[in-house]
Amino acid sequence: MSVAKILKITLFFPAAAEDRVLRLLYDMECVEAVTGRISEERRQKESESGSKRLEDVSSRLDSVRMAIDSISRAASAMSMPPSSGSKIRMSAGQEASLPSTFDYMDVCANVSMLSKSISEAESSALRYDIEAARLEPWKDIRAKLADLSDGSTVRFFAGQSASARAREFFAALEKYPHYPAPISDDGKTMSFGLAYPASLAGKITTAARKYGITEVPYSSSEDTPGEMLRRVLSARAAHIRRARRRREKLAHLSPRLRELKAVYDILLKQKTLLESGKMMFSTASIRYFTGWVTAAQLPKLESALGGVGVASHMAVENPSAGDDVPVALENKKPFEPFEVVTDLYGKPSYSESDPTPWVAPFFAIFFGICMADALYGLIIASAGLAGVKYLKTAYARKFMRLVLFCGVSTTIFGVLIGGYFGNLVDRFEVFSFIIPLKNKLMIFNPLENSIEFLAACLVLGFIQTMLGSFLKLAGDLKQKNFREAILSDMSIIGIQASFPLVIIGELFGAKVAPTSWLLGALGVSSAALMVNQWIVNDGIVLKLFQMFFSVYGAITGNALSDILSYSRLFALGLSTSLLAMVLNEVAALLFSSYIGIPFGILVLLLFHPFILLISSLGAYVHTSRLQYLEFFNKFFRGGGREMRPLAWVKKYTA
Repeated sequence: MSVAKILKITLFFPAAAEDRVLRLLYDMECVEAVTGRISEERRQKESESGSKRLEDVSSRLDSVRMAIDSISRAASAMSMPPSSGSKIRMSAGQEASLPSTFDYMDVCANVSMLSKSISEAESSALRYDIEAARLEPWKDIRAKLADLSDGSTVRFFAGQSASARAREFFAALEKYPHYPAPISDDGKTMSFGLAYPASLAGKITTAARKYGITEVPYSSSEDTPGEMLRRVLSARAAHIRRARRRREKLAHLSPRLRELKAVYDILLKQKTLLESGKMMFSTASIRYFTGWVTAAQLPKLESALGGVGVASHMAVENPSAGDDVPVALENKKPFEPFEVVTDLYGKPSYSESDPTPWVAPFFAIFFGICMADALYGLIIASAGLAGVKYLKTAYARKFMRLVLFCGVSTTIFGVLIGGYFGNLVDRFEVFSFIIPLKNKLMIFNPLENSIEFLAACLVLGFIQTMLGSFLKLAGDLKQKNFREAILSDMSIIGIQASFPLVIIGELFGAKVAPTSWLLGALGVSSAALMVNQWIVNDGIVLKLFQMFFSVYGAITGNALSDILSYSRLFALGLSTSLLAMVLNEVAALLFSSYIGIPFGILVLLLFHPFILLISSLGAYVHTSRLQYLEFFNKFFRGGGREMRPLAWVKKYTA
């Protein structure tokens, strides 16, 4: 239940065994390479054939990826059943034989040819689409385009613009001899023809530019625009049919997707090995590799290296002061789900302790207090169980185990305070048979004993914040930072413990110890803290300011505001119950008449899930906030780098 001990290993082995050793390291998934940079020595010695091999594998990988994507898109477009999304199970024998028994490059070439043909057909269809859109407004002209060509004395102008601007254009031309011929007008855009004397060409062009008229180019043809449009649409349809036929052929290759996906992961492995080999340092006959491994995994690694049949030597040493040591957490199984909470804040540094075991009980308890409803808890726990069973990634399953723990805690606290969808059991007679059992299990009613409930939440806050301060003290003692531990940490603990007890004793009469003792402890702790600030700060002004401000901060922060922040548990716990109770009252009013019964049932079915959702979100956010701001800031620095062992990247296979 701490940060795992990390060791640095340097592994020496024959150059001929490089592929086998790398495969072993990736299979083991326990070693992180110290550096990802390519050894300059290896770069210089790397053979030209090795580079070509990497380029060849990369090219094949790209071809297979494009084939998978193209076939999948085609199958989807043709509404064919999608391939299974489950991981492909592949044995070592199948992995070794598949690339040689399945001519995947022939399939990729066929896919590439079909994809290119589809692209060409769709591009041609798009060009005909544009041409059809250009001809559409002119389709009703019966004249051949050849008859509309300019003559020596008469010019013809085909234009298009906004309808209002076209009418302004025609009005401006009234003083000139011309013949306007509106062709189409949908109220927004007008297409028109204009015949005018050749001598007015300059004036017509100037006016067209002034009113934003777009000249529509046309070619001389013995066909009418309507005939040309029909021919264009026919050609467009032919290209669309061609693209569809090619897409059907592509879609019918979908049975090969499973093999292509398996080959993709095989090639990805080959590429990974070729690239990873560059991390090795080398001589003519020896390779050596430096990496990090946890102390717990070291015996397994040594055993695996012994069984691979390679003469190797592994030097093991502790990290040195300047090393960038990665962090791996080793927690017992019940604590593992709560690593999610720690990870969202940050990994601990290698030199500090993992806070996860300390977070776990408080997080579960606080979430349960915020929700405190047995039936809501059962729903949350069921969702957690379903997620653990059906989600695929390890991180997602870990998070759902956290949800499961939170659901169990919510159920327990719900039973203890008698919360079942609020007061559903008490409010509706149909559930009256459950009331005796509910009352027997119930030990506390937060609505009737709200002051005690608030006090319990603040006591929990006092306990957790004190724990955080003691963990800070333990960390400084471990690092042999005795001045900080004695003058700062112990002083803050003294203030944090004595000041609230003085307040409680004077205001509520609950004296844990004589007030004089508590005031003495408060005074001594404050003085020690001021001495520490005098030592660590420079300059008389800063020394004096920090002396008094540190005491003020310890009292108002550690001893007051941090603890009072835990009152949010009280507020959230009551709000969940009260929201559910109000909803039950609304439903009960509807149940008072036969007509309202269906609506009452609908209200319960719709709004209890809504309350569950918003209350769960609030409970998670505020419980996390208490850990990050009130607990972690007492002792936890974070900033550690997560250990990332060498591992195969598998997209399709398991």
